[in-house]
Amino acid sequence: SRARAAEAAYRVGWIESRLGRAEQAAAAYAQSRASYTELVADFPDEPKYQRSLAVILNNLGNLYSDLGKLPDAEASHQAALALRGRLVADFPAVGAHRSDLATSYNNLSN
Repeated sequence: SRARAAEAAYRVGWIESRLGRAEQAAAAYAQSRASYTELVADFPDEPKYQRSLAVILNNLGNLYSDLGKLPDAEASHQAALALRGRLVADFPAVGAHRSDLATSYNNLSN
């Protein structure tokens, strides 16, 4: 149920972002980030929670950048990059993790 709640908050953030309501999207993503952070801590061997957290951190970084909050954007992208780097190291055969890592490098450079 915690994972479903975290995913629901993510979806709200995604919808708010698409509607152009960046502040509301950031708040929903932050709620989802907190939930997934707890899930990652409680289930460290479950890569889907790590990947979901990295997606949220990436999206938050993009939103913060759009809002002109560049230090927050950089911190969020760095956190996503770290998670995705660990996923690549732990699961080198999963191509999606390498693609996600490349996305994080691109977003951080932007």
